[in-house]
Amino acid sequence: MPDIEEAAMKVKLGPSKKRLKDELERKMTAYHEVGHGILAHILPFADGVHRISIISRGQALGYTLTPPENDKLQITKSEMEHDIAVMLGGRAAEMLIFKEQTAGASNDIERAT
Repeated sequence: MPDIEEAAMKVKLGPSKKRLKDELERKMTAYHEVGHGILAHILPFADGVHRISIISRGQALGYTLTPPENDKLQITKSEMEHDIAVMLGGRAAEMLIFKEQTAGASNDIERAT
């Protein structure tokens, strides 16, 4: 089963990369991803968390997977607002903990707008 899941992650997010990250970069990535995860977990109209990782894949230093439970043809305003909040949760965590935002948050902001 781990091989199938790794293959799915490779297709969806790209191959894992052996980037050398220092301790601060690992911490910042972890807090960023957990920021997404906390909001996805607590907001009632957001999709739940499937996986959080700080393993680099593609261009990302880490990722939080929040796949929808089922396919939807329409989305409510509340669902959209909660999805946007989840996308911005990584940046919010960076600002709360480090008083700085990283370039990693720029992709989240682009997706949210």
